Amino acid sequence: MEQRTTTRLGKRLSVVVLAWSVLAPIAGAGGGGGESAVRVYWLNGDRIQRADVDGSRIDDVVTGLHADRCEVAGCGLAVDSAGGKLYWTGSDRGAGGAIRRANLDGSGIEDLVTTAADGWRGLLHAGDIALDVDGRKLYWVDWGHGEIRRADLDGSGMETVIPNGDWIDPVRGDGFTLDGAGGRLYYVTRGGLRRARLDGSRVEDLSESFRFGRPRDVAAGRLYWTYSGVRGGRAGLRRADLDGWEVEDLVTDLRRPADLAVDAAGGKLYWTDWLTGKVQRANLDGSRVEDLVTGLRFPDAIALEWESARRR
Repeated sequence: MEQRTTTRLGKRLSVVVLAWSVLAPIAGAGGGGGESAVRVYWLNGDRIQRADVDGSRIDDVVTGLHADRCEVAGCGLAVDSAGGKLYWTGSDRGAGGAIRRANLDGSGIEDLVTTAADGWRGLLHAGDIALDVDGRKLYWVDWGHGEIRRADLDGSGMETVIPNGDWIDPVRGDGFTLDGAGGRLYYVTRGGLRRARLDGSRVEDLSESFRFGRPRDVAAGRLYWTYSGVRGGRAGLRRADLDGWEVEDLVTDLRRPADLAVDAAGGKLYWTDWLTGKVQRANLDGSRVEDLVTGLRFPDAIALEWESARRR
C-alpha cells in the first residue's frame, strides 16, 4: 500500500468521471497556510467526531445527524480554525438539504442555508464544502441541481458560481477544492477537470487524465485527489502540479477513500476509507501508512484543525 510512482503526461487527455465516491473539503488555503494540524475531524454515520492527529482522545462533537444521504452521495465538513467554527453539510430527513455550523466543541449550532431559507429552487442536497476564510466565503456543491454555489460565512448573499450548464454531474461530480492562496477553484464535470477563479470566471480545461478522480485539497503547489474504480477496482490517492502534470501515485490498493486533507507543514496526508471504516494517515509521499481510528460506520468527510485554533 506504500507504492509510489510518477508519470509525466505527454498530451492533453479528457477527464472522464466514471466512478462514484464520497466527498469533502478544505478550509482557506490548502495545507493550513504554513501551520501544522493539531486535530482531525470526520463525519461518521450520524455524528461528527474528532481526535488528536495521532488518533488519540477521540470524542463526539455533534450527534444526531441524518446520515442516509451522506452514505449515497457524500456530505461535507470544514474547519475555520481562526474563527473557531465547524461547518458541515447534510440532509434533514424528508426535508431536503442543510448547511450548518457550530463552535469547535459542537456547541452553538446554527442553520446557515436550508431548503426553507433558500428562496430560489431549494437546496436539494449540499455535498462537498470548502471555506475561503480570507475572502469570508463558504462554497458548496448542490448535487441536486448540479451547481457550485457560495455565500458569506453566515449563509447570506448566496450566489451560483458554477452553473448547471457546465455539466456538473449531480451524483458523481461532487468533488471540488479551493486554492485560496492562488484564488482558484478546481472541480469535475462530465467533460473533465476544470479550473476557474473563485467567482467562477476564467474557466480552464486542464491537461491531466483525471479518470475516476475527485479533487480534494491543494497544498504547496500540488493538487491532491482520491480516486475509485468501478465494481471494486483500484482506489487510492494521487497528486499533480496545479496544471495537472507530473502525476504521482501516493497510496494505492485502498478500498474506497472518501475524503482527503493535507497537512503540508506537518508532512502528513489524512483520509477516510468508507468501506474499511478507518481514518488513516501517511507521509506526503505516501509512505508510512498508519491506521489512526478503526471500526467506524462509513466515515466520510474529513477536515483538519490548525494551530491557530489554540491561539484564540
